[in-house]
Amino acid sequence: MFVEDATMAAGRNIVVERVNRSRLRAGNRVMISGRGSEGGSMVGGQVWALRRIDLIRAGSHKGALTSLAVGTNMAVGVQAENLDRM
Repeated sequence: MFVEDATMAAGRNIVVERVNRSRLRAGNRVMISGRGSEGGSMVGGQVWALRRIDLIRAGSHKGALTSLAVGTNMAVGVQAENLDRM
């Protein structure tokens, strides 16, 4: 599954193969893992997960702004103590 120029949000996990210029927010984990030369990569955009982000490559040699964040201080209003309610 390839995500491009999109916004995705999930209460638990997001699982995709590639991401380009997109915003992903997950209440638990984001997993970007695919096959081939482009698989497992994120180029441009933002990924936030409360607990964990798994991927092979982030960013590009051409300088696409790519942001990864793990923790409770991003703007989806999720905190660890509220995770069980999601």
